[in-house]
Amino acid sequence: MQPDFVLVSRWHIGAPVQAVWGALADPQGWPLWWPYVRRVRLLRHGNADDIGSLRRIEWGSALGYGITLDVTTMRIVKPREIEGHAVGDLEGVGFWRVEADGDATRATYRWAVNLRRPWMRRLLPLLRPVFAWNHHAVMRAGAHGLSRHLAAPLIACAAG
Repeated sequence: MQPDFVLVSRWHIGAPVQAVWGALADPQGWPLWWPYVRRVRLLRHGNADDIGSLRRIEWGSALGYGITLDVTTMRIVKPREIEGHAVGDLEGVGFWRVEADGDATRATYRWAVNLRRPWMRRLLPLLRPVFAWNHHAVMRAGAHGLSRHLAAPLIACAAG
């Protein structure tokens, strides 16, 4: 099935890969720096590399509504890639790629997602650009929060 959205966010942060990776690979720590992450609960431990872990993530949004996702870590290639499969109010696959850029780091997030809430599905034809704007606002807030958390400059944050 074709996803309702394929959203891509690119962060360029003036911090080493290990610092950016450490923050992204620790979802329990996200509420400390990502303004729209309300809560993360570990529901099931995975293996030593975290594969198979299941977390319930409660998100806020720039539009005022919240969503809850149960995310299973499916793949990790340290310190470069994380893939998670989400079910709940949305259903999809999220994929982080982290790459060194000199002393800085480029982090790209790709979110291929379907809406599952009935009101979202009904309003999708009308609100598609609003839902995309909301996602990008949440991601921008994450980039700024990570920059502050790492005490590193945010060089760029873009949606594509």
